[in-house]
Amino acid sequence: MDARFMRNTTRTALAWRKINKRVEEQEQRKRKATGSDSSSSEREEGSSPRSRNKKTKRRLHKQDTLPDWTRRDPALLEISDSDEDILAPKKQKKSAIEDSPSKSNGRRARSRSRSLTPPPALSQFALQRARDTVNQVVGIVPRAPSPTDFADDSVDTIVLDDEMASIARRVKLDMTRQGSPVREGGGPETVKLKVFWKPHPLNPSGHADIWAMVQKRHENFHPLFAEIADLASIRIDNLVLSFDGKRVFPSSTPHSIGIWAEAELEACDRNTFQYLQENKRMRSESLAPPGPPETQDAARRSPSRTRSPSIEFNDAASDDATPAAEEHREEKPADSFRLVVRSERTAGKNITLLVRPTTKCGAIVRGFLKKAGLEAEYPASPPAAKGRGRGKAAAPAKAPALSVDGDRMDPETEIGEADLEDGDQVDVVGL
Repeated sequence: MDARFMRNTTRTALAWRKINKRVEEQEQRKRKATGSDSSSSEREEGSSPRSRNKKTKRRLHKQDTLPDWTRRDPALLEISDSDEDILAPKKQKKSAIEDSPSKSNGRRARSRSRSLTPPPALSQFALQRARDTVNQVVGIVPRAPSPTDFADDSVDTIVLDDEMASIARRVKLDMTRQGSPVREGGGPETVKLKVFWKPHPLNPSGHADIWAMVQKRHENFHPLFAEIADLASIRIDNLVLSFDGKRVFPSSTPHSIGIWAEAELEACDRNTFQYLQENKRMRSESLAPPGPPETQDAARRSPSRTRSPSIEFNDAASDDATPAAEEHREEKPADSFRLVVRSERTAGKNITLLVRPTTKCGAIVRGFLKKAGLEAEYPASPPAAKGRGRGKAAAPAKAPALSVDGDRMDPETEIGEADLEDGDQVDVVGL
């Protein structure tokens, strides 16, 4: 029976013990989940571990380093997942790995969440090329025709009522007055300004003055106001500056009010400005159309309408003409106009004189003194001293004069040179 089997005579008892020991080690590895005992025994005996143990350890170590969301089902992953699972403690990760069954080596790759990064912007060339391609394929749709603009019916044949016609004329006149040319840009960098100081017309001690100043075109008038107020010895708040009859404020600039290279400005204090504005207002009120003669006569006789009797003055052919009262205003000559004369001696009284452009200022003053009852105090030609002697020199006679907007007029000057209109107000100074 033993002859049928081949006996291995090359193995000794020591070799068989090694084979049996290897079989026992394999059985122990199968029974244990980890190969820690077998690896320690192999180190003691000097044998190297198998490659399978290395792969298992490497796979476990890799699972410890990866976050939890990589081991989830890709179908359950969402962008709005909380970061608490990703940042969980390392101990919880290890326990979860030990409890979960081991996966096969052919595990699918880790999935990624959707990217929120916007796509790169297209270049202008690419956009234009796409537009051209679309236009070639689809074609450019022509623009719809604009509706025909039918001209409004002519208003030439429309006849308005008298009241509506007067309103239309007034609106048209206001639009014409308010229209101003557009300011042109440019100009020199600096402008030369000539400032005329105007004292109060009723102030006998006041005197006019002229100051020359230079200012930058685009600089406001704050420094100019301070300098003028210093020269005039008044406060800046009481200073009023005007250009072409319009008030100029410190926030304005030479360019904003239309000054090119040179300009003349008028400066005065607030009281003088209000006085001049009141005179202009009275002039505008006097330009209102007169009523019927009966109404004018009643207003002339009524003390409530006027504080003083309305006196009219007619200029005769000679220079020594005296004023004469008229019964009706419709008898006024075509080339004559009315003046409202005031003075310090006749405060609260307005004396109206009817004059012609050729009337001299001296004749107007004499007519005013006569109507005001002051002719005896201011004779036209004072009497000369008679006899001889070395007495004291006589005091100079008082010489009243006519003042127009603060300018003292010469007695021999014709009133037409002052360029006054019907209803303008003048003053008699030197009383």
